[in-house]
Amino acid sequence: MPFTSVSTTPSKSRSCARQLVAGFLLSALAASVSAQSHEVERGGVVLRSSSVASDRISPETARLHGIDQSSDRAILNVVLLTTQAGAQATLPALVTASSRSFTGENTVIEMREVRANDRVSYMGTYAFEPREVLDFEVTAQPTGSTQQEPMTLRYRERMWAR
Repeated sequence: MPFTSVSTTPSKSRSCARQLVAGFLLSALAASVSAQSHEVERGGVVLRSSSVASDRISPETARLHGIDQSSDRAILNVVLLTTQAGAQATLPALVTASSRSFTGENTVIEMREVRANDRVSYMGTYAFEPREVLDFEVTAQPTGSTQQEPMTLRYRERMWAR
C-alpha cells in the first residue's frame, strides 16, 4: 500500500503525524507485494509479524519514525491482536525479536513501541542481503496478562531482490 504525501501547517502537524503513523501501521500490517504476514494464535490472542523494505515507505514516514531508508534495510512490524466487544483491538506487550542467517549469524532486532489512534504495535529495523533466507523468532508477552508463557512465533523468510 503506497503512502501519500501530506503537507503540514503548524495547526495540522499533530493530525498529520497521527495520519502518517496510522498509515504506517496499516501498511505494515497488510500483506503487500513486499511483505508477507506470519502469525500464531493462542487463547484468542494473535501474534502477527511482517517485514517491509525500508525504501518502500514514504520519506515522511521514515523521518517520523527515525528510519534510515535503504535497499538493504527492512522494517519488522509486530502486533498482538484480540477481539473485544466484537472488534479487533491491539494489546500492549513486551516484545523481542531476532533473526538468524543460514551462515549462523544471529541478530537481535531492537524493537520499539508505536502508538496511534488507540492502537499499539512494535517495530524494529534490520539489515539483509537480497535473496537471503532468514529465520525469525518473535516473542511477545502481553503486559498485565495472566498468561504463564510468552507467545513465540518462528518463521523463515526469503528477503527481496533489489
